[in-house]
Order: sequence, then C-alpha cells, then structure tokens
Amino acid sequence: MSKPLDGASTIIPPPASDQERLFSTAYNYCVTNWCQDSSKSLFTLRYDENFEEINKCDAPYVIEMESAVIDLVNDPSINQDLHDICTYYDYNDNGKPVVDFACVVDGLCGDTIDAHTARNDMQDIINTRDQMLHYSSFPMLGNVSLC
Repeated sequence: MSKPLDGASTIIPPPASDQERLFSTAYNYCVTNWCQDSSKSLFTLRYDENFEEINKCDAPYVIEMESAVIDLVNDPSINQDLHDICTYYDYNDNGKPVVDFACVVDGLCGDTIDAHTARNDMQDIINTRDQMLHYSSFPMLGNVSLC
C-alpha cells in the first residue's frame, strides 16, 4: 500500500483508531493528504472519463452515517440484533467487548447478512494478526534443513 508523503518525503501516519479510520478524521486525512489537482494526479482514467468528473475532493463530509453508528454504539436498544452481531471480545485487549464499526456501517447500509459478512472478514483479520503475533514471538531458526 502506498502511503502519502509530505513535501520532505516523510510518511504521514494514518488515523489511529477504528473510529478515526472510518469517519470525519479519515475523510479529512484523505482530502488533506491524498487529493491532488489533475496535473499531479497519478490516477489512470478510462478513455471515457475525465479528472473533473471523478474528482470528489470538494464534496462535503456527510455526518449522518457517523452519527447513526455512534448512536447505536451508545444505545444498543436502537437495534440490539445489529449491536450483538457487531460486538466481539478481543482477547489481546484483556477480553473487553469491542464494537466493530465497519460491521455497524455495513449493517446500517445493508442488513444483518452484510453485518455478519463484515464481522467474519474482521475475524479473519484478527486471526491472521494473532497468528503473526504468535509466530513472530519465536526466534528464527536460521538455515535449517528438514531433509
């Protein structure tokens, strides 16, 4: 994945938390760090497209989805089924319940099937992370032959 660089070729870190990576902080990060004018853009256009038609960098941030997600997180009774689908326990974080914001977004924009799919995807990511953490705790064996 490429990362935006400031003028001094320093990597600009992305938003840190799950909430920040989905909502206004993420929007502002992308607009500030990724939007280019057409002369600097490396985006490849199809023959029937032009930069002005697809450039949405001037589009205002729409807060309604962020508000709906935060409302559900703060008051699960709004949609208890969706809240339950999207809550999991991260045992790397002392087993605290965590709400998967992407799951809530998918459930609000779609339905509970979409929420389940998002949760399953996130669980795959967590499992992979946990495996990587587990395997990285073992020292490298060096040049070992099993034959």
